[in-house]
Amino acid sequence: MELYNEELSNLTQFDESTVNVLLSEGLEELTESNWNGINYRKSSEGIFGSIKTHIVPANDGAAIERNALSLYRSIFGFISEYPEYELVRIWHFVPLIVNEMDRSAPDVEGYRCFNSGRFKAFRERYGNEISQWRIPAATAVGAQDEYLSIEFFASSAPCHFFENKVQIPAYRYSKKYGKLPPVFVRGALCHLKDATLLITSGTASVVMEDSIHEDDLCGQIRQTFDNLKVLSDKANLKNYGLNFAFGFDDLTVLRVYYKNSEEKECIEKEIGKYVSPECNVHYVNTDICRKELVIEIEGIYKKIIC
Repeated sequence: MELYNEELSNLTQFDESTVNVLLSEGLEELTESNWNGINYRKSSEGIFGSIKTHIVPANDGAAIERNALSLYRSIFGFISEYPEYELVRIWHFVPLIVNEMDRSAPDVEGYRCFNSGRFKAFRERYGNEISQWRIPAATAVGAQDEYLSIEFFASSAPCHFFENKVQIPAYRYSKKYGKLPPVFVRGALCHLKDATLLITSGTASVVMEDSIHEDDLCGQIRQTFDNLKVLSDKANLKNYGLNFAFGFDDLTVLRVYYKNSEEKECIEKEIGKYVSPECNVHYVNTDICRKELVIEIEGIYKKIIC
């Protein structure tokens, strides 16, 4: 099943499979439009939207922070127009994500400057008490150009948000990883009409808050899938009142971000050990949010739950 593929590149950097899974129901009711710079498609249960802005020069950390705050204000304003919908999953593409910024920047790297703007946006919307924030799952990787781009999925379906017991919640990271922490949860679960989706955040070789297997591709792939397994198993989901589990056979879409182009063939071989041939696997060569990480993986699991 395909959506508006001729115009898809205007909305998303993904191919059609991700959008198809997220907006799989109610195709006859699907509409697309623009709201104050946000391009979006809307169905009865989901909205997929995107917004971006040019960062010049790309190493202007203050501009990354300022524009991250501005883009999030726009997204929150848009969602306020549809109060029955909630942000579930967000993708960020950040210019020079692990490069050092100029001296006037709020932090030392592009990703940390972005995190500062995102954190301020959530605090502005929800207040100072983080426990009261509604935090979606998310990914942040390097941009392929000088645009700070944000894509998002919101849903009117019942949703749960959850963490991984082997990882510290990102918003509790120490200042070792930035003056202000990232704001995302490890996974989200949506009970759509035709299926239940488990949508993971970008997942890497991180235990508690620290990277492990530094610059070791195979070690990072193994740890990443170990993290995904813990996230989606029954023992973890039971902590959130969910009495079922997802396995790798339930993966319908997998997106693999990898740092070193020469390693793609090896990555494809390793990924094939974990996922079924029916899973749509897509590879993106780009920087990961930490210099020592060489791979990051995100997935959408799909299950029919009666």
